[in-house]
Amino acid sequence: MSLFIDHEYIDTLIEKNLAPSKEEIIAICEKAGNMEGLSHEEVAKLLHVEDPDLLKLIYKTAGSIKNKIYGNRVVMFAPLYVSNHCVNTCNYCGFQHSNDMCDVDSQWKKSRPKLKY
Repeated sequence: MSLFIDHEYIDTLIEKNLAPSKEEIIAICEKAGNMEGLSHEEVAKLLHVEDPDLLKLIYKTAGSIKNKIYGNRVVMFAPLYVSNHCVNTCNYCGFQHSNDMCDVDSQWKKSRPKLKY
């Protein structure tokens, strides 16, 4: 079973975009602010920003985008699981494929003998 997330691709992008210039970050924020969407490479560049002024620009841009899309309200998303099978191994998630507790059939077989009618 292959993983949904290509870790090698992500690691390569992050390593390749280690030192973005201030001009690149400003251009990326302008593009994002215009609701044009960002490439994977552009997102990887944003991950390396440490300059406080550029971080403020990123946060301001993100806030502006959020307000354009959702307005002045809090929007939360909950994952919707339609099965107990997953190909990923997200550390925070109980549905990760390496978690045998999510195998409903297996758990039922283990639990059933212990049930008292």
